[in-house]
Amino acid sequence: MRTLKDRITRKASQTDPAPSRLKYRLQRWMLTPGIRFGLKFGVPLCLLLAATGAFLADQERRDMVHDNLLSLRAAIEERPAFMVNVMAVDGAGPSVAQDVREVLPFDFPISSFDLDLAQIRAEIETLAPIKAANVRIRPGGILQIDVEERTPALIWRSHEGLALLDESGAH
Repeated sequence: MRTLKDRITRKASQTDPAPSRLKYRLQRWMLTPGIRFGLKFGVPLCLLLAATGAFLADQERRDMVHDNLLSLRAAIEERPAFMVNVMAVDGAGPSVAQDVREVLPFDFPISSFDLDLAQIRAEIETLAPIKAANVRIRPGGILQIDVEERTPALIWRSHEGLALLDESGAH
């Protein structure tokens, strides 16, 4: 049989089930949304950035990543879906179409990423018989050039010879 003294000492030796003040405050702090977000996303992000920084600290590895990205880009640009194989000139006579082909000496097939359509249109519009041009890439790898020729309104005679002028006075 236990004595009263044994019972009292036994109860005193048992620990309190309630958390300490520090433990309680730490638990409450961990329940705040900012801290939970930081632990859920911030810590993994920082670890990922640190690992990436450690990997890219070596120049050889950076060169390897750069070369792999360039080869991936070239592989995408040189796919058959992005290649232009033919140039079609519509709305122009045979001589004007030949002039357009001479102004744009492309070696087909060429990647559509290598073509600057605005520059091509500007080069075509510098030709005297062309009033306006529209340049686009049609499906099937066709560089479509739609040309609007100037319509002659009068013949101009000068000491240099005859010249055809449109309604705005352009040759």
